[in-house]
Amino acid sequence: MTFWNNLERRLTAVAIQINHAEKEGVANVAKSAYYRAAIILVCTIVEGLVYQLVKKHSGASPHIIDNGKEYKEIQELSSTAIGSSKKLWVCEKIKTDVCIDDNHVGFGKLNVYLKNKGVITPDEYRALDRIRVERNKIHLQGVGSSDTGYTKRKFNSITSVLPFLLRKLR
Repeated sequence: MTFWNNLERRLTAVAIQINHAEKEGVANVAKSAYYRAAIILVCTIVEGLVYQLVKKHSGASPHIIDNGKEYKEIQELSSTAIGSSKKLWVCEKIKTDVCIDDNHVGFGKLNVYLKNKGVITPDEYRALDRIRVERNKIHLQGVGSSDTGYTKRKFNSITSVLPFLLRKLR
């Protein structure tokens, strides 16, 4: 399946959650749960669109988005020779390419790439970063307060970035 097929499936799942939330007689706790599920799905859609936008603007595969550095240990220095109890090493600094699919590249780094390349405006960056923070609520260990109060208004706020992302992907 392609990205676009999966996007369509996720949008269908969002529509199902919203339909459940908007049924008459649904308790507020259930509405919040349905909206939360829809919001998390939209956040993953936004992250996927951001990934596609970075791919579009980062050139050919492997889609280099940054430069990194690593250090290769060459020789441990004797602590008696340098008069210190700390371990010191002589290292070689190696410049590396950071690619879109590297393990440590996440939603935040992709957003920064788009901002730094001028693909998105500072306001669009702030909107995407707000969504990144919201998406991170999927990780329960990072939620420091009661994770309730999901509403249609919050859902609409999250979906507000979809038009500019889709427009930029055309």
